[in-house]
Formats: sequence, structure tokens, C-alpha cells
Amino acid sequence: EKKWFDFSSERVRDFQFSIEKKRHLISSFQAVVGLCMILLLVGFMAFLLTRGKTEDVAGFLVFFIVLRKASQGFGAFGLIQSTLASIRGPLQEIGRIFDNNDKFMVPEGPSIFSGLQDRIEFKELDFFYVEGRPVLTHLNFSVAKNKNVAIVGSSGPGKTTIAHLLMRFYDAPPGSILIDGMDIRKFTLESLRSKIALVSQDTFLLNASLKINLLYGLKRKVTEAELQSVLERAKLAQLVKVIGLEAQLGERGVKLSEGERQRVSIARAILKDPEILLLDEATSALDTVTEGLIQAALTEAMRNRTTIVIAHRLSTIRHADRIIVLERGRVVEEGTFEQLLADKEGYFYSYWKNQKMRGEFKES
Repeated sequence: EKKWFDFSSERVRDFQFSIEKKRHLISSFQAVVGLCMILLLVGFMAFLLTRGKTEDVAGFLVFFIVLRKASQGFGAFGLIQSTLASIRGPLQEIGRIFDNNDKFMVPEGPSIFSGLQDRIEFKELDFFYVEGRPVLTHLNFSVAKNKNVAIVGSSGPGKTTIAHLLMRFYDAPPGSILIDGMDIRKFTLESLRSKIALVSQDTFLLNASLKINLLYGLKRKVTEAELQSVLERAKLAQLVKVIGLEAQLGERGVKLSEGERQRVSIARAILKDPEILLLDEATSALDTVTEGLIQAALTEAMRNRTTIVIAHRLSTIRHADRIIVLERGRVVEEGTFEQLLADKEGYFYSYWKNQKMRGEFKES
């Protein structure tokens, strides 16, 4: 790292030196050229005087004065050119950010999503990030309104991709994701996302107060009574008593613990009051004590909502209405917790057995 830093620093130094050298050379060159022109003009006037053409000297002196005054203005063109050359690179980089070349924008439809009435359906969903490497293959399952469906599986079978497709961070193939029988692509992005809340393992917090982080992005007024109720439900009331709502959380919430950041994310989801709640491994990196607090807050957040839970720890989905087991982007098992455990040869039983041996599964 030190060698790479030294190499980079030397390149920056060399470029800066080269720029300054050229800049000073240009001004010196202009001064030399101007001096040569003056000497040439003086010599020419001396020649005219020796020839006795004194009447032409006055005209040349006027020309010399005008030229001398104008040369300062001509020098400004060189300064403008050098300035434009120095900012050309940064402007090109900014232009690449704002242009649409080689960028795919997720298209939206004209319909307004007013809320879930019946179910969310995934029909023959195929998806890949890189051509030839499918992430999801012929995915088929549905989530009924106000039901809690959990998605489990080994690392990398496309669990988080399902949440991202439902949020329309990526574009799904036509007719593969339906809400109440309508293609998700026909809804406007704003109306769809306004009815969905995502609680992920990585919580993004602003370098601002706790209150701003809770209310950021909401398009409605929140009363103090409602805010206090949400803090209680998200198990944040005790934290607020200690630090207060105006406490600065630091960059990405560095002043809070992992569990506290997760509870802030859950509180934001409750305040949003979504139709659909997506939980993406919200407790996978927490200790058992903190997980208990988070799980209690999640249970409160899931009440009377359509919920899709992407879980790592099977103990957190014991009471799910239905569990979907993914393997290599396909649904390989489906059923309740007890039904899946009854199959001693199944994937779910294997996951449960491994977690129980590692002490990750808690009996309840």
C-alpha cells in the first residue's frame, strides 16, 4: 500500500509539475515574442529615419502603442484556453455520470398502485445479472395478503434478489411478478415503493439526529404521540431516554450499536406503515440477546401486514405461515415449519440440523 501510494503521489506530482512548466513556458514565450516584435519595430523605425522618411515614424509609433495595448487582451485568450483545458477532464467525468449511454433505466408504467388486495405472485421468473449465469430459474410461488412467508436457503440462491426485484431496483421479465393479477411493471415506481418497506441487514443512516433519521422521506406529518408509540413498538424507547431524539448518530450511524441501528430501521418501516414488508436477514449478524429484542420489534412490525422474510436463522421463522426453500435459484421445498422438518431427507431439515448443532437454533 505504501509503494502504491508513493507511485500515485509521484504521478500526481509529475503531472502538476508538467502543467506548471507549460503554463510558465507559455507566458515566457509570449514575453519573448513581444520583445522580439518590439525590437523589430524599433529597428524598422530606425531604418526609416536613416532613409529620411520621418513622416512614417509617427504612424508606426501609433501602431506600436495600439499593438502593445491589444497584446494584453490577446493574452487573455491563452489564459482562457489553459483554464478550459484544465477543467475539461473533470467535466467529461461529470458528463459520463449524467448521460444515459450504456445505462439501463428501470421503466415504469402509468398505473397507480393503491394497495395489495389479494396476493403477490412470482410466475416462471427467470433473472440473471450476467448473461449465461442465471440467479433465479423458473421461480414460482405466491404470497397472500396479510400472510408471513419466509424464504430460506444456502448462500447465493437468489433470496435477496427477490426482494430487489419486488422493489424494482432491477427490472423483472414481463409477466413474471404480479400483484393482484397485474404486472408489476405497469405500476409507477413511486406509488409501488410507497407501499413497500425494506429492512435489510445493512442499515443506512444519515449523519444527522435520530429524529431526522426516523422521519426522513416521510410525506406526512407525524405527531409526538405516534412517534413515541413507534419507539415503544420498535424497542427504542429506552435508548431515546438515554440519548434523546436530537442526538447526532454520526456517519452511517457509527455512534449506535448494530442492534440499535436495526431497531431504527424497523422504526422507520413502522412509521412508513407499508402494505408490504420485506425483511432481508435483519438479524443474521446479531448476538442472541440483541436478536431477541429485534425479533420482538419485527413481530410488532409484521402485525397485519403482508411480509416476506429472507432468513438465515431458522429460529426467527418458526411461526411463518409458509416457508419457501430455495436452492440454485429454484424452489425445492415449500410448507410450514413442521411439515418441512418432517422430511428427514429434505434441504430444510439439513439446514435445521446444522444450525442446531452450532447452537444457532433456539427452541421456543
